[in-house]
Amino acid sequence: MNYDDIKNKVDRMSLNMAVPANLRELIESGTITVIAKSFYVENMQKLPKSVSALIASASPTENGMRITFYKKSRAFPG
Repeated sequence: MNYDDIKNKVDRMSLNMAVPANLRELIESGTITVIAKSFYVENMQKLPKSVSALIASASPTENGMRITFYKKSRAFPG
């Protein structure tokens, strides 16, 4: 995947989510991987605290930890 593909996919996926500002950097560095419409991380310890604070849920799968970010709302503009 090239940079434009990653940018377009992340933009579409993150419309209603409070995602971190450096999400693209985390994907490009391999800290977070995108499979289908889900975000996965191998090691939760590698995530910055600012990113960890935006995670609503995490569940283990065969692809690693599937993480879900909080939805955008008036109370949490993210």
